[in-house]
Amino acid sequence: MEFDRELPFSPDCLLDALIPFPPLPAELILIILRLACMDGGQTARRLCLVSKHFHALAKPLLFHSITIIGVIQMMEFLRRLGQDPLIPATVRHLFLSEQPLPFSPQLTDLCDPFHWSHKIIFIVAPYLETLCHVPYDDMRGGFTLAIPFPRLRELTLSAGRVHFKRPIPTLERFHAYSHSPCPAFYNLDQMCPRLTHLKVTDFSSDGEVLVHGLQQFWGDPLCGPSQGRPPFRLPALDNIIIQPSPLSWGVCGNGNVRSIKRMARLEGLAKSELAAGLTLEMPIHPERWYKQMRLDWLSRLDGGKGCWEVRKYLEVDLTAFSFGFRTIST
Repeated sequence: MEFDRELPFSPDCLLDALIPFPPLPAELILIILRLACMDGGQTARRLCLVSKHFHALAKPLLFHSITIIGVIQMMEFLRRLGQDPLIPATVRHLFLSEQPLPFSPQLTDLCDPFHWSHKIIFIVAPYLETLCHVPYDDMRGGFTLAIPFPRLRELTLSAGRVHFKRPIPTLERFHAYSHSPCPAFYNLDQMCPRLTHLKVTDFSSDGEVLVHGLQQFWGDPLCGPSQGRPPFRLPALDNIIIQPSPLSWGVCGNGNVRSIKRMARLEGLAKSELAAGLTLEMPIHPERWYKQMRLDWLSRLDGGKGCWEVRKYLEVDLTAFSFGFRTIST
């Protein structure tokens, strides 16, 4: 069976466990269980406690999708990896947060979280298909892009500066929470040749570089001189979503004015025929990013759109120097 070829557990054990089930094809039962366990590991853990039969069926799925939050859980997972060398090959979907839950500005764990998270990702990277990584210090998040990922299809990463240090040839969707994402865009076509969906959230430091680079990439006639910066090299994207940093409401300073004018340029580009697939999304407060990242990851596991479903479309009001939004009726 395909299920058994993917996961290193005895086919005989699995077939014996199927005996008490209704007369359904074995492959169908295993597919149902696999779909039921795409929730970060909770369902698989509960199934393992039902009976010996269910334990035999759910054990290969115990780490198929897994959520790890904080240093204590990271150390426990590494302990399990040391006890069972077969576990890494069963991990397909990983949400890894160095933050305690709920989010706290103070690190409550006593160990350096980056050491443990980097070690976990390195061990399971050969088998991962989706990864959402939330480092405690986003300035170190970029180190994740130095790890080889031969099978990764979707990546969500919080990083101060995004720069691919090696190609991810299978990557199809990339969501960067980053105030400096532009270094990745100068050779993104080489680093991620199969990328079709790109989303950028925050980009507070790289705002002008990002907007100008996209205007230049799509040949916007209103684009000014490049000022010596290299052009963006992007793959053939079907969808690119830009979600700026929120404005400092009530403070209409020069920073807000510049941000609004930049987004007005992007809005004009998105409404033109030049930038097919470009969408602007209303910003959300940084305190909600962590929760939203996990919800989006779970949504994608469940077959939903996750972060690729724009909730509020951004509209720029230059007369009031503010952001507005519109929603699409379904």
